[in-house]
Amino acid sequence: MNQTNNIKLIAFDIDDTLMGKNLRISAANLAAIERAKAAGTKIIIATGRTMLAARPILETLRTGLPSVHFGGAVILDADFTTVLQARYIARETVRAALLAAGELGLVAQVYSGDLVIAPYDNEFTRIYCERLHLPHSIRADLAENPPADSPKVLAFAPPECCVGAVAALTALLPSSVQVLQSLPGFLEINDRLSTKGNALRWICERMGIVRENVAAAGDNSLDLDMIEWAGLGCAVGNATPAVKAAADLILPPCDEDGAAWLVERVLAER
Repeated sequence: MNQTNNIKLIAFDIDDTLMGKNLRISAANLAAIERAKAAGTKIIIATGRTMLAARPILETLRTGLPSVHFGGAVILDADFTTVLQARYIARETVRAALLAAGELGLVAQVYSGDLVIAPYDNEFTRIYCERLHLPHSIRADLAENPPADSPKVLAFAPPECCVGAVAALTALLPSSVQVLQSLPGFLEINDRLSTKGNALRWICERMGIVRENVAAAGDNSLDLDMIEWAGLGCAVGNATPAVKAAADLILPPCDEDGAAWLVERVLAER
């Protein structure tokens, strides 16, 4: 399936898909989404970000629809507050992930809602929280007493070491979780069922929209199953090779307004 003339809903990843390295959505992408909304095409945002980190984007776009966070672990209602669905990692698995990261010499942090918690002070967590304006705390007993409501664990590794680190973490952790690289150096540890594809399916089923009428666009492994599930799977030009290989349609890169290009094509072919 690779037609754009029957698309009723488009799901966009945020970072490096809808928004570039400057942490801004381009005027062209914003204008295209407004045109899509005016034409009746529904827009869903599906991101690895926390609710708070995504809120400025959601408030700008005002899609009026649920949004997907933490790579699929949390679905938030259009009011930016109500959690419609959440899948948390078991505490013993969070503990195992923290211990495995420490064994491999990786920095790791967990989440409790929008709060980022690290076992010790480190520059990666500081920079990450400053960049996304997130609150954070340090808890030396984190591995012994992890939160019960953690949707994901995020570990950091040098970009050139990520492939090996993904394999090593996967070998050390139970099969109930998966380890994926998102941004360079970011290793995302989620419940295996907490994916953007599953979250998008859940939303669309409740809206009565079949997958053949859905397009999804992204750039990295967190987006892969969403792109594979959608009737029209799209990869921006800056996407990883695996994501491009799975896509039905390759868009221009994020910094060349690939999101706007997709919207305009959908509207033109309708």
